[in-house]
Amino acid sequence: MFLYSYQIYADFFGYSAIALGLGLLFGYRLPVNFNLPYISTSFSEFWTRWHISLSSWLRTYLYIPLGGNRHGPTRTTLNLMIVMTLGGLWHGASLSYALWGMAHGFLLVIERPFLKLLGDGSPAVRVIRMGIVFFCVTMLWIFFKLPNFDHALSYLKGMFMATDAPNPPKLFTNLALLYALPVIIQHAGIGALIEGRLRRWEPYLYGALAALACLEAGPDSTFIYFQF
Repeated sequence: MFLYSYQIYADFFGYSAIALGLGLLFGYRLPVNFNLPYISTSFSEFWTRWHISLSSWLRTYLYIPLGGNRHGPTRTTLNLMIVMTLGGLWHGASLSYALWGMAHGFLLVIERPFLKLLGDGSPAVRVIRMGIVFFCVTMLWIFFKLPNFDHALSYLKGMFMATDAPNPPKLFTNLALLYALPVIIQHAGIGALIEGRLRRWEPYLYGALAALACLEAGPDSTFIYFQF
C-alpha cells in the first residue's frame, strides 16, 4: 500500500510535469499541480499540495458558494463533507469513490479544531504528524484504487488477516524500492542538493535508475524493454 502511494503520486505528478513542459514549449506557463504532498503535516495542507487544480476548483465553485466557513462550525462541517464527497464522485460514480472523498472530509473536520493548538511544533512533532497524514492517506487509497466497494473491503480485510490464497503475490523488494526512490528523493529535499553545477548529473542519475530497474527485472524483461 505504501508503494502504491508512491506509484499514484509518480503517475499524477508525472503527467502534470509533462503537461507543464509541453506548455512551456509553446509559451504557456501552467500552474504547478502537485507540490510534495507527502510532506504535509495536516490533511488541509495535503489538499493544498495534492491535485491543486481540482482542490482550487472545489474550493472556488463549491465550498465558497455553499458558505465556506462563514456560518458557524456546524455549517462548515457540512460544507466540507459535501464538497469532499462530491470530489470523490468526480473521479467516478461508485460507492468507493464517494467513501474515499467522505473519509477525507471527515479527516478535515476532526483536525480543524486542533490545528491552531498544535501550531508548527518541533521538528520531531512535524515528522510524527507527517507520518500520521501519510499513513491515513495511504490507507484511503484502497478505496480509490478499487472502485468496487466489496473488493476494497475484502482487500482491507486481507491486509490484517491470514489468507489461504493458493498463489500469494510476490513483492520484488529491490525493484519496488528502486521505483519508489525518485519520489522519496524528491520529497526528502535531496533534489535541492543537485542544483547548480551538480544539476548536469541529474539525467545520468535517472538513467542509472532505469538501467538498474531493467537489470533487476531480469534478462527477458530487459530484452523486451530495449526492443520497445
